[in-house]
Amino acid sequence: MLKEKLAEDLNDDCHQIVERLLSQEIDEKFLSTYDDKVVQYWMRREPFLFEDILCLARAYEENGQIDKAIDNYRRVTKMQQNRSSIYNRLGLLLAKQGRFDEAELIFVEALNVNPDNQGAQKALKKLRTTGSY
Repeated sequence: MLKEKLAEDLNDDCHQIVERLLSQEIDEKFLSTYDDKVVQYWMRREPFLFEDILCLARAYEENGQIDKAIDNYRRVTKMQQNRSSIYNRLGLLLAKQGRFDEAELIFVEALNVNPDNQGAQKALKKLRTTGSY
């Protein structure tokens, strides 16, 4: 279930932190897919550092709260403007919501940060050729 999903990407700091949280503080049987308890954990942390906001964005995304995820990914991009993968993630969420013009701008920004970001290259090409995602 959730631990299997987290284990898919062990290089992601957020997943490692949440996995540690689950093993130490939250019993998995009380979690649905990415329960509000995890979101609440990240919201309680002070001060909000880059990593905390990124983990909160991921938690919102996994919990299906896409608007809140987008808001927090935007906060992260303002704090760390050199992480093209975060712009790419934000662009994908915007595109999935049908906000194609916004997504295109975000993918362009991802490529400004890292011209070799293949995910952003593919997504931008798809948006520009099909007009959708």
